[in-house]
Order: sequence, then structure tokens, then C-alpha cells
Amino acid sequence: MKEFKGRVIAKGAFIGEAKVTHEGFNTLASFQKSALLNKKEVKVSDQNNKELYGENITNKILCLPMTIGSTTGGLVIQTVCSMHINPRAFLFSEPIDSLAASGGFGLLVNKMADLRDSGLGIDELYNWVEEHKLEANHWFFPTDLTYLVRGGRVSKASGFFGNMLNICPLLNVDFEGRLIPRAKIRTKKKVIQATADKMLELANNGADDDEDCFINHSDCIEDANALADAIVERMPKLKDKIVINYIGTTIGSHTGPGTVALFFWGKKRVD
Repeated sequence: MKEFKGRVIAKGAFIGEAKVTHEGFNTLASFQKSALLNKKEVKVSDQNNKELYGENITNKILCLPMTIGSTTGGLVIQTVCSMHINPRAFLFSEPIDSLAASGGFGLLVNKMADLRDSGLGIDELYNWVEEHKLEANHWFFPTDLTYLVRGGRVSKASGFFGNMLNICPLLNVDFEGRLIPRAKIRTKKKVIQATADKMLELANNGADDDEDCFINHSDCIEDANALADAIVERMPKLKDKIVINYIGTTIGSHTGPGTVALFFWGKKRVD
């Protein structure tokens, strides 16, 4: 990942009332295990308004909230940018709903760092992000539906039968930032192949693609490696270029262990 030298204000992940960070745990599983051992509920919170500005701000700031599936991050920043709340509001651009999360947000910021280094100013970056943000494709699959049921993203009946029948749904983030189920696939092996096929179909350069590609996982490195291998079989120029990392504790609180997510540049999300 390239250094962007940006100010990052993260959502908080909590075990009970205690705020935690991803760095405090070796893996997402250890985070979940800590919650279970302490018999505490895992939950998340939005950014604190006061964290979004400080005494040392002197340059104009490009606001790029990670607001996938909700508008709360954007609303927080719009509130902070109000002249009635913050007298230095002129330093903030209009917030951009990134319509991205996790590695997809990293994909976007990585490209912004490249463009900044090539000489683009903040206003040009703003316009570029607005024009191209939907080209950051997000595809993922969970292998355990328990946590999606708990968060209300999957019904109890669907979760029960899905786990019983070993169904791994393939989902993506649509053009409005919503998580949309696209296929119900039986067995982990088949959903890994289907995910790689989807990238081959949608990537900008097809089998010749060599742009940034990120895979995030929630404590299932074997599955992440299997997906990377399947992608390289179809797109050999990506050999040794795919970046694999953990899903953090905030998003991992929603997905639970056993989720693999794929992020790449491709066709614009239109549905």
C-alpha cells in the first residue's frame, strides 16, 4: 500500500463498552473469542464528530467517508463542515460518499495516492473520485451465515438452511453501496471459482489484467490463498501482485470469521 499521508478517522469496534482496535488482536478470531469469553456483545459505532478536525488543520481536506450501505459517515462529516459547528469549515471539500469499504476503500485510496504523486491537486482528485469510484468492484462470500443473520442481513430461516446445506452466497456492493446477494452456491470450492470467474468477466483488461487487486479475509487465510490461486490461473499477469490482508474488527463484527472479499478495478457498477 502506498502512503497517502491522510488523516484517518475510523469507526470504533467495541466488546461490551470497551473500545478495541484491530491491532489489539492477532486475528479476527481472537477478537471474537475475546468477546465470547467475556460474554460481551460485539458492536460498532460511527466516527466521533470531534475527531474529524483539529487545531493543526491548515490545508484543504478531501473528505472521503467509508459509508458503504449507509449515509451516517457522510452526515457526520457534513455536520462537522457546517459553519455553525466548525469555523474552519471552508477547509473541507464537499464529502464524497465513497460507496466503498474494507479493501475496496483501500483500492480507491491507493489510486488516489498514485494520482496525487503524478501531480493532481485536491479538486482534480475530488472530480476523479466522483467519476471513477464505482469502478472499484467489491465481491465477497461468507462461509458461515451466523453473523449475517445476527446483523439482520440474512433471515433466520435462510441462515439456518444455508448453513445446513453448505450454501455460500456470492454478494457484491452495488452502485448505491448496498450489499446484494447475486448467487447461492453450494460448497466453498465452487464459490471460490465463481468469484474468480466474476473478476475475469468484469476486470478492465480481462485475462490480461494487471491492475491493483486486493483480497481481505476474516481469519480464513487458506480460502483467501485459494481465491488468489484461482485468479492467477485465469489472469497470469497478477502472479505475485495480489495483496492479501485481514478484514478489520469493525467490518468483521458484521461478517464474522470465514468471509473472503475481493476488490479490483473493473466495469462500473450499474445495478
